[in-house]
Amino acid sequence: MADQQRRSRRGSGGARWLSGQPWQPAEAGALGLHWLWGRGRRRFRHLLAVRRGAQVTADFAARVLEWFEHHGRRHLPWQHGVTAYRVWVSEIMLQQTQVATVIPYFERFMRRFPTVEILAEAPLDEVLHHWSGLGYYARARNLHRAAQQVCARFGGEFPRDLQVLQTLPGIGRSTAAAVLSLAHGQRETILDGNVKRVIARCFAVPGWPGSSQVMAHLWTIAESLTPSQRVAQYNQAMMDLGA
Repeated sequence: MADQQRRSRRGSGGARWLSGQPWQPAEAGALGLHWLWGRGRRRFRHLLAVRRGAQVTADFAARVLEWFEHHGRRHLPWQHGVTAYRVWVSEIMLQQTQVATVIPYFERFMRRFPTVEILAEAPLDEVLHHWSGLGYYARARNLHRAAQQVCARFGGEFPRDLQVLQTLPGIGRSTAAAVLSLAHGQRETILDGNVKRVIARCFAVPGWPGSSQVMAHLWTIAESLTPSQRVAQYNQAMMDLGA
């Protein structure tokens, strides 16, 4: 549930999907990606040539990274002094909350709780006080509980195993992947609301992304597109594209 509360849950589609069939990269060519993005969406034009053949996976990642070089966001506060802790806090705050709103909260939160140990030792009431105004207070409670477990179970170090990281309160598959890829460069696939939007439109996946069938399609596509190099930049670019 944690990752279904990301910035946006709205999916898109319209072209016919090969219902029930595994996704194949070559299918992208038949879908006419230029139609999916509509007119005037300049930030997506780098992706439009990814339209045919088995090279779609490599071409897609290359074009996303090319777009990121020119247009990606690199000055967000959690992108400096990157640690698993800072990435994790930012990812939790960004669930159902816009970046512009999160920035001042993140900066204040880091001033008061600069490490996972300090957060774990703080009273819950104080954590909730610093969260006041962001809403969805279960996120703050889970953040506090997870910090305590990181300290108690892992000696203050976030585990680098995707499955183990998901055992912490409030951390789902995509959040865990974001922490590992953005903080450590591990090849992990994210599928937050923004990434769902990009993939659903580029590859014409109709239906509500929260349904099990659509989610399975989206994960399959997302995993096949994730490159083996520059994973942190690619994942950040996908989130920026869908924002």
